[in-house]
Amino acid sequence: MKKPAARKVTARVTNLGLAGYPYFLVSGTRRAILVEGGPTGLVPRVLQGLFALGMRPDCGVVLHTHADHAAGLMALADKLEGFALAGTAESSRVLSTERIVARMAAEDAAYNGI
Repeated sequence: MKKPAARKVTARVTNLGLAGYPYFLVSGTRRAILVEGGPTGLVPRVLQGLFALGMRPDCGVVLHTHADHAAGLMALADKLEGFALAGTAESSRVLSTERIVARMAAEDAAYNGI
């Protein structure tokens, strides 16, 4: 049985990912953000969930810069116009380092079985 693309956690929090790789959509009255991410293989599921909910998040919050947490948010930033990434100064430094991002892409490919 196929799992739904969106599962309510609370009134304002919806998990668009899976239990082990959640993409939490946190919605306010006028804006929404994604907190946490997973591998890029879940991006189609996340987009499907966003479309089904009629939501368009402004940004994704990078909690830490491991590939299995940040790569999907980075992919969403490439797919959703105006979608920004937010995080700590350290996260910004790490995600702007080409060598590290290339290594994260290789790790992400392994997560996705590519």
